[in-house]
Amino acid sequence: MAGLVADRCDDARAAAVLSELVRDARRLVARGLTLGPPPGERAWLRLVDELDVDAWLIVWSPGAATGMHDHGDSQGIVRVLRGSLLERYSVRGRTRERVRQLRAGTTTFLARGHRHDVVNAGRAETVSLHVYAPGLTRMNFYSVPPASEPSLRETYPVRP
Repeated sequence: MAGLVADRCDDARAAAVLSELVRDARRLVARGLTLGPPPGERAWLRLVDELDVDAWLIVWSPGAATGMHDHGDSQGIVRVLRGSLLERYSVRGRTRERVRQLRAGTTTFLARGHRHDVVNAGRAETVSLHVYAPGLTRMNFYSVPPASEPSLRETYPVRP
């Protein structure tokens, strides 16, 4: 799994952190389920907090969604540990939107500038692990008018 992700991620430390954390996936799922997000929302816990890499455990209640966003100057690796997520995204320069399902055991790479909306469309809580390099400093959220390019709505600082 780590080799596959490392092939697309130009940050070997991020891939190594993900591999190390996934070794204890059962414990992470159990820990995540104690976070108990409200209906339609998410709850998260930062597991690694360093400037060059950080890692987040996120629990998604049914219906929870992020809204269209990117991860600033960071690239990411996401591993679904339990349940599944739907990711809606578009490739720059193309108008057609794409949707992919990220099931338990799926690992996906998010390049810098990758804009997406993620939702738990299932009936049960989903638990996912997110590793970013460098560590997140901001997330940019976008308005998405129908049939047009998303426009920046707000920037949310993650690290002061």
